[in-house]
Amino acid sequence: MAPVLPGLTESQVVPLLERAAAAGAISAFMILLRLPAEVLPVFTERIDAGLSPERVRHIWSSLRELRDGRENVSTFGGRMTGQGPRWEVLERTFNLACRRLGLNATPEAEPATFSRPGQQLSLL
Repeated sequence: MAPVLPGLTESQVVPLLERAAAAGAISAFMILLRLPAEVLPVFTERIDAGLSPERVRHIWSSLRELRDGRENVSTFGGRMTGQGPRWEVLERTFNLACRRLGLNATPEAEPATFSRPGQQLSLL
């Protein structure tokens, strides 16, 4: 699920997982909205044009809450996730829904569908 937009799509995490599982998905992951410098003005323009000012303020406030007061985090390992109690609740909700739906379960020993070919053949 990417991106999760706090204040806009986070309430849709469970229904989307249910629809994905019903369509045959076997795994899922979640990424928080990233707004690098190139994307930020486009995102800002789009939400300003499509949503009420109150909703836009709520989205920005929610995003900053998950990003320690910032709109974007560019550090490796931190840019795809959030932090704080709200993110922990979202992760817990996501993980519980995945478990209930059988997503991300460790597959039992299945036969490999790929077998490494023997010796490399010559092109000449």
